[in-house]
Amino acid sequence: MNPGIYTTRVSLNLYELDATKNPGDLETRLLELGTQAASGRYLNVLTGPPIKIRKHELIRVQLCEDGYVGFLKSGEYLKKVLKRKPYRRKRALGRAEIEKAIPEVLAFLFEAMQTPNRYLWGGTIGPNFDCSGFVQAAYASQGIWLPRDAKEQCADQCTQSVKDDEVQAGDLVFFSRSDAIDHVGIHLGNGFYIHSSGVEFGRDGIGIDRLSKKAVGAGANYFPIRDDSRRVWSSLVPELRS
Repeated sequence: MNPGIYTTRVSLNLYELDATKNPGDLETRLLELGTQAASGRYLNVLTGPPIKIRKHELIRVQLCEDGYVGFLKSGEYLKKVLKRKPYRRKRALGRAEIEKAIPEVLAFLFEAMQTPNRYLWGGTIGPNFDCSGFVQAAYASQGIWLPRDAKEQCADQCTQSVKDDEVQAGDLVFFSRSDAIDHVGIHLGNGFYIHSSGVEFGRDGIGIDRLSKKAVGAGANYFPIRDDSRRVWSSLVPELRS
């Protein structure tokens, strides 16, 4: 593919290279799903030669709306599913506009929970989501773009920390098993939150849990590692790479 901006005609998977296994040898690294691009997303094909790993030829791309950089598996099919189209940088939405959209963001979450689903690392387009993909998709459904990963969603770029007694429905709640943020959900009010959780924490998919010492099931596993609550104050407008 030639470098430049395209739109997707179909949903696509973007991959990461698993650097935790044989980091010095590209040929033996594993490909894992990093994120997904729904039909209609803007995609920036970056300059540079393809990377070849085993039978795969990978091209480096960036999703325009959230700045995510990953790899597409190359092939003739891309000429059929990608269409050149200029991308207009969207302005950052402020808190007043975001607050008006919260009821529809919550409606997206509840509707997604009604569809049979499971936790999928890298999932952003449903029915299967990972935690940050679920949060991103809910806000993106209203044209509000957030960073792709939980750690970035917890940064000051788009969100601001709020005190426990000031939490509102639509605020994000973050969790950490170490020094780094590794899980996120969305507050529903009255001490409850909704999130997509993996089986190791007691649920495989979307569910509602109580943010309390009295929580049961998956909620009991998450409460001890609660980290912060943050309010979405601005949408993301990433810089495009070349």
